[in-house]
Amino acid sequence: MRVLKFLGVLVVLFLITVYVVAFTGFGNNLVKPYIEKTAKEKTGYDVKLSKFDLKLGKVDIIASINDEINANLKGNYWLFSQSFDLSYELDIKNLKSFGVELDEPMGLAGQVRGKAKDFGVNGVGKLLDSDVRFLASIKEFKPFNVDLDAKGLNLTKALALANQPAFVSGHLDALANIKNGVGTANISSKDAVISKNGLKDINITIPENIALGLNSDIVFENNVVTANSKIESKLGNLEALKTIYNLNSKELESDFNLDILNLANLEPFTKQKLAGSLKADGFVKIAENKLKFVDFNLNGFGGEVKTHLENSVLSADINSIEISEILGVIAMPKAVFGVVDGKVKIDDINNLDN
Repeated sequence: MRVLKFLGVLVVLFLITVYVVAFTGFGNNLVKPYIEKTAKEKTGYDVKLSKFDLKLGKVDIIASINDEINANLKGNYWLFSQSFDLSYELDIKNLKSFGVELDEPMGLAGQVRGKAKDFGVNGVGKLLDSDVRFLASIKEFKPFNVDLDAKGLNLTKALALANQPAFVSGHLDALANIKNGVGTANISSKDAVISKNGLKDINITIPENIALGLNSDIVFENNVVTANSKIESKLGNLEALKTIYNLNSKELESDFNLDILNLANLEPFTKQKLAGSLKADGFVKIAENKLKFVDFNLNGFGGEVKTHLENSVLSADINSIEISEILGVIAMPKAVFGVVDGKVKIDDINNLDN
């Protein structure tokens, strides 16, 4: 009995300690510098918490990132039922530290309500030069209702936020209308270009901007996403006429077709003299984060390659492929000449020793 009493006292002391640290002003002041330090170490961003008020059932946090982005999260939560009713505000004054000078501030505000697996979220504001409006409900971590209107998203600023070179400029439209788990979405751009100024930052010089045509029509039904997507430019055309992703099984399958009419257009990127054309098409299936099935056919480099992968067995037929042309496309000196013919078979492609 004494042992049980002793354990009971320890549990009570532990709960009191947790409550003091987590849900009182004294504890919040202890935790706040630790959160700021950890955020700096994990993200590299200078995160400051001007307000960190976490109480049992209530939260009110005001944070700034690099003195450019201010965020406020406040509302109620219920620990045992894992539910919440929160409002948020995001105010972006500038993005100089991300390499972007904003013409005007950006912001977004809305509510998040529900439980961890089933919740609703909405928002309205100005983001990436677009008047963004969205309303969504999520069930079992999957979209059930989605109403999204985000036209004219600035691609240059989006790339900067993703910490990527601004090699594409123009605007992107993103629209979605899903009700009761059924609906459509569209992602497209009419003025996107591969930017000659943006490519200079990665030491690639092209004489002029290269126009890009981008469009993806998406259908959502029974937790299955089906998309028809095309990217067109003078460099080449890439299309996937039927891409299917199953949200339940996490399986992806898609056809693909790549057509490069003139390899010489790639010379600024490879810094090698190129000639001829290249076509590739096939079908791919990915499950459990592994390639499960591939049919790949390539015509170019003076010959052709036919590849098939199924049940971890890879086989390929290679006919009259010129080595120097392959080296040129992958930006390596054309120091090796000759023609490759042959057959390849690997019984367990997932075994790196093979």
